[in-house]
Amino acid sequence: MSEVKTRKDMILEWLRWIAILPAAIGAYLGLQVLIIFISALSELYGKHLPDIFYQFINSIASAVAFVWAGAKAAPKYHYIVAICLTVIISIFMASITSIAILKDIHSYPLWWLIVTNIVSIISAIICCVYFIKENSINN
Repeated sequence: MSEVKTRKDMILEWLRWIAILPAAIGAYLGLQVLIIFISALSELYGKHLPDIFYQFINSIASAVAFVWAGAKAAPKYHYIVAICLTVIISIFMASITSIAILKDIHSYPLWWLIVTNIVSIISAIICCVYFIKENSINN
């Protein structure tokens, strides 16, 4: 017997599809703000670590948050959404690196930007693999 969806269920499903990108971007930006806040608090209390430490943690955590939040916002096909979001963040990281190289914009050494962007992409891929494995377990 097939399940009949009510109008409310269909609207909620569509809203969840629409919320994927805002959820992903919100998680990405929210986590960056949180890491900046932690960095500022640690400096205030005299236990400040170098900025590169926070940048490295941010490159891992923000990419994972982007893929995780967006994939979880989807009503179904979480692993496909995770793959799409991984591609989006990979293109974003490649664009940042390309712009920094072409415009010669460097607040830190270029190698550091490349390393953190590669770490972001790898982190997003690992998160994506989680959703792929979760899908294979559930099916």
